[in-house]
Amino acid sequence: MELLQLRNEQGMRPPPDVCEERQRLLNAYEDASAAYSAAVTDLRRNVEVLPEREYERAYDESERLRLAAREAEDALHEHIRKHGC
Repeated sequence: MELLQLRNEQGMRPPPDVCEERQRLLNAYEDASAAYSAAVTDLRRNVEVLPEREYERAYDESERLRLAAREAEDALHEHIRKHGC
């Protein structure tokens, strides 16, 4: 996958020839994806112990984070398309 190829093995950061905006957007996408993943993990771990109302709130929050990750991914791809970096 193109995004994974950007990371080097030492610091898991894009190589220095990547423009700063692309790096910023990639970091934002990584952070948003990690937040979504953590929310889904918490939801899965607590599905049997949360009261229904709390579960629904946690689910809604995970959905909000999913959409935020999708927006961050879209912004990254749009930048790449427009900037050509």
